[in-house]
Amino acid sequence: MADFRTRKGEQRLLNGTGIALICALVAALMLFALPNDDPRIINLRQKSLDFLLPVIEVVSWPVDRVRDVSDWMSNLSTLSEENQRLKMENQAMRQAVENALRDKALMEQYRRLLSLPKEPDTDIVGARVVADLRSPFVKTLVANSGSRQGLTVGQAVMGDSGLVGRLISVGSSTSRILLVTDFNSHIPIIAVSSNVRAIMSGRNTRDPVLNFLPRKAVLQEGEKVITSGDGGNMPLGLPVGVVAFDAQGDAYVALNDNIDQLMHVRMVLAPNLPAPSPEGVAR
Repeated sequence: MADFRTRKGEQRLLNGTGIALICALVAALMLFALPNDDPRIINLRQKSLDFLLPVIEVVSWPVDRVRDVSDWMSNLSTLSEENQRLKMENQAMRQAVENALRDKALMEQYRRLLSLPKEPDTDIVGARVVADLRSPFVKTLVANSGSRQGLTVGQAVMGDSGLVGRLISVGSSTSRILLVTDFNSHIPIIAVSSNVRAIMSGRNTRDPVLNFLPRKAVLQEGEKVITSGDGGNMPLGLPVGVVAFDAQGDAYVALNDNIDQLMHVRMVLAPNLPAPSPEGVAR
């Protein structure tokens, strides 16, 4: 008899709880269905949200955990792909280093066979571009390094991947860079594959052109262009860009660096070569 009364009481409690939940749900639906412009409704709605916040958090907890697991799985897949890509890049970098070491050894052997003097080592000075003085007629930049860092007029200026200009004036802590695209820029270069020497001249456009080519020179599209070192201010072998041809068939240099986005540059200090003695000149 007691068990029957207990079960009956529990059933009434469950029925009452269910009715209360249903009423609360209906009230919430009606509350959110009421007009939004009544301040009393807005206040009541906000208080209801504050009251139901613990319930919402409890209900949303499994959903949040599933979302976290999904994000973790997605990140794990991305990390796996990134790891694979880095492994491939690392392998390619090791191969490039091995090729560079082999080429250096071969060049050293060729230099000895030909009794050529060794090229002096070059030093690099980093700087930040602090002013852009470019106009339709003048293509120059100002960097925050100068004579205090050992810079002199005529030295080469590199971007991230290649030559971008040369120094035309140097102060104690600043220097002005004439970009290779300026009309007054003329830099001796070599096309590597065809071994053709020429002068790379700016034309106030995006890409400089190649002038003073030998009469029978045959350039290959896409071959690398480097500095020739003629004149002594720029060392031999600084990367510049690749050979390309316009619609008229004229050769120009597609630069390695985007000059319009330069923020940092590297100045290549010209080596101090000893002047020849008068006796040597006389001989």
